[in-house]
Amino acid sequence: MPPLVLVCGWTNADTAQVDAYLEMYKKLGYHALMLPSHGIDFFLPERWVHGAAVDQVRRLAAGQAASLGLIPHVMSNGGCRSWYCFENQLLQARVPFHVVSMVFDSCPSIPGALSDDPITTQVRQTPFLRHLVAQRFVWRWILVFLHLLLWLTGRKHPFTLHYLRYLIRDAATPKLFLYSSADELVSTSDIQGAIQTAQSMGSSITCVDFEASQHVSHLNSNPALYASSIQAFVTTHAPRFETQY
Repeated sequence: MPPLVLVCGWTNADTAQVDAYLEMYKKLGYHALMLPSHGIDFFLPERWVHGAAVDQVRRLAAGQAASLGLIPHVMSNGGCRSWYCFENQLLQARVPFHVVSMVFDSCPSIPGALSDDPITTQVRQTPFLRHLVAQRFVWRWILVFLHLLLWLTGRKHPFTLHYLRYLIRDAATPKLFLYSSADELVSTSDIQGAIQTAQSMGSSITCVDFEASQHVSHLNSNPALYASSIQAFVTTHAPRFETQY
């Protein structure tokens, strides 16, 4: 049975937009499940995020002799958050699974003093709010207050959790990075920093720079390159079998 692809959409993406990725995987012969992302996911307890989808994966895993292979396809930091929470849900539910490979689209952000937090990311993706806080110094104050809040509550920054898990703990998992030098939301330096970290951990890495496309718009800007990059990667690291779900 082929691995199940978990398409983890970016924050507040329309279902129709993410459907295009499911359709792409369907054409490649893979079954895909969508995990939508909402801005509130960054602030909810992890056990509240995508809990309803656990039963779907459990049913698929129950029909196999071995653990279910998964390919998380995470888009932006919202997608990273979705997979982080959902993986915890699967572990808590004792669903037998293993991660075959991972696809990163326009992510991850590298944690640091100036990393964009979920509030700032939400602002940048909402035209009205972006207009209200257009001044750069306001963004800096938002970051300062969020980091202060995290310090007071003892919580780790979500981006730190993603970094430690995907790039450090999961070093043995092959990774495909799809990004663009023109991305204005998640900087190229963040993506390249993630790539360098993964390489330093000995991970098998494939990288594709779409150069001119904006954040999470690589499939729309160059569908042929996007699909062929995915196909080459999953064929190498997650071969498809004829058995269907």
